[in-house]
Amino acid sequence: MKKSFPSSSKLSVTLALIGFITCALALVTQIALYDRTQRAYRLLSTQVFLERNIPFTASPQFKGRESQFYKRDSEVLQQQGSNLKSTLDVLSFLRHCIHYLYLLGGITAVLGFLLYPP
Repeated sequence: MKKSFPSSSKLSVTLALIGFITCALALVTQIALYDRTQRAYRLLSTQVFLERNIPFTASPQFKGRESQFYKRDSEVLQQQGSNLKSTLDVLSFLRHCIHYLYLLGGITAVLGFLLYPP
């Protein structure tokens, strides 16, 4: 005679597996976002350094084309800096979403273990 699992145990095992897979997915995503966030922070700190030092090089002694180039470079740096800041805002939001994904996966896994028949 074939012995089969009751449907409640299949449900609990499925819930536990879904919870573990969700937590693993959240972990992999968090590692990838950490790398991207660190890279963006490094770029932003370089950006701030360059923004602070360009006005010193664009002194009044440069007339004509040189000062135009420095002004253009300064505008480009400011635009890139604002782009980096918005990127960091999005990454921060995604990090908060990952915490909720951990919570959802953990609750699902615990629910799967609690529903397992004795």
